[in-house]
Amino acid sequence: MKLGMGTLDNMNHLKNKCIHYVADLIHVEFRLALVHLENTIRGTICGAIRHKLIPTPQNLVTSTSLTTTYELFFGLHPLSQVLDRTNLLTKIVHGQKWSYLGLG
Repeated sequence: MKLGMGTLDNMNHLKNKCIHYVADLIHVEFRLALVHLENTIRGTICGAIRHKLIPTPQNLVTSTSLTTTYELFFGLHPLSQVLDRTNLLTKIVHGQKWSYLGLG
């Protein structure tokens, strides 16, 4: 670059960044949860057939995989922030955080 050789790349420019919407992130997590639920149902059906039992809808479908996926997403995702309303200092600091999209 200093000697006039090479080209300038805009790899870190915001126009080259992909911004994911929250709905897209939740959609991906929901799809993963449904795949996990499908695998669980397949395993339950195979186990019921192996043991010569009749599977019922109550035995096949449980909401624990969906619930666990959403709890992990909203609890551990870097974009999820819990605002501490009891501590005034953390409320002020939370309001002053900057991101590449602006204040907030």
